[in-house]
Amino acid sequence: MAQFTVTGDVDPFLHISLKSGEKIYCEANAMVIPRDCLIPETEESDTAGVYVAKEGKAHRVPIKIGGSQNDRVWVKQGLSEGDLVITEIGPSLKEGVSVRVAK
Repeated sequence: MAQFTVTGDVDPFLHISLKSGEKIYCEANAMVIPRDCLIPETEESDTAGVYVAKEGKAHRVPIKIGGSQNDRVWVKQGLSEGDLVITEIGPSLKEGVSVRVAK
């Protein structure tokens, strides 16, 4: 079994399993979001969209996906620190719809 040393802030829910020869790529300040909130562009695409809540409205934001594991995806581009990603999407969620942030 391989051992790795990780320094800096680590997500306590991060679980990684590797097969022989696989590599881990890390990027500082990467954002991780639930896969369920993605609006895929096409099958197996590295681009997608998500809805964010801004000033009480839903706004669709294009993102670039850097990778995924299980039910989480790493966002490479498109989101900024502090963006409130809407995690419960459904057919009534559209651009400009009023939203309320649950606390």
